Amino acid sequence: MSRFSPANLNNPDIVRTIELNRLLKLVRPHAKYFDGRGLTLPSTGTATAIDIDLLAEIIESPDDNAPQELLNALGYIDAMATPAGMDALLPAAIAAGMPFDSGLDQTPADIAVQVWLFDPTIVEDQHAWFTWKPPRRADCFQPAAGVQKRLLALTPDHINRGQADISN
Repeated sequence: MSRFSPANLNNPDIVRTIELNRLLKLVRPHAKYFDGRGLTLPSTGTATAIDIDLLAEIIESPDDNAPQELLNALGYIDAMATPAGMDALLPAAIAAGMPFDSGLDQTPADIAVQVWLFDPTIVEDQHAWFTWKPPRRADCFQPAAGVQKRLLALTPDHINRGQADISN
């Protein structure tokens, strides 16, 4: 089972910034799991409160019964619940037609959940670009036009020296 170490969603103060009905819509499909961990989820739409501290604790320390779909969603959302992640998600989600009220003061965690609920593939795609590390670059230079250098002969000595240089 995959595990993740949440950097954002284990903080109750950050989880509280997610609009409650959105948060419930995210976790509600896994209500049986949360019940087993001691957290009864209220119905969506009628909820006025939830034990955010307990929810954050459950997110921080999933057990062996944690549904893989929940772990995947929380992992992607947690990784993108940063200002830079929000900046990557918003243009892609709006371009895909996600309704967005720019008049509301929304946090990165709330945006990440909104986009996940709208279309998880947007979060997955942006996460791939957001976390992608470019390979190391090797600069190669050609001699000036018309300048021809004599190539080194491939002798065992030159090969051994080259291998030693690369190893170092």
